[in-house]
Amino acid sequence: MKKHLSVSSKLKPLRSKIDKINTKLLDLLNKRVGVAQIIGRIKSQEGAPVSDSAREQSIIDNLKKRNRGPLDDVAVEKIFRTVINETKRIERIAHSESKSAPGKKA
Repeated sequence: MKKHLSVSSKLKPLRSKIDKINTKLLDLLNKRVGVAQIIGRIKSQEGAPVSDSAREQSIIDNLKKRNRGPLDDVAVEKIFRTVINETKRIERIAHSESKSAPGKKA
């Protein structure tokens, strides 16, 4: 039992670090989505589609090139595909809201 407590005391500060990193990640993701909402409105005004597969692949490729680990490239791609897909989902909302705003052509 005592051994379990010592492991927990070693884990506590590391878990606290993880919690702080998670909060920073959440803040950055929300900033990213905020920019994507603006992009969605601009795309709506210009009649451009939300999805741009070439741009998405470019993002993934650039991130893989910058990756220094310990995440492997498979993990980087999975994580950022999820980020991109969720960002597009929210961007579509901004895109459609922009189209239906008063004074806008529907």
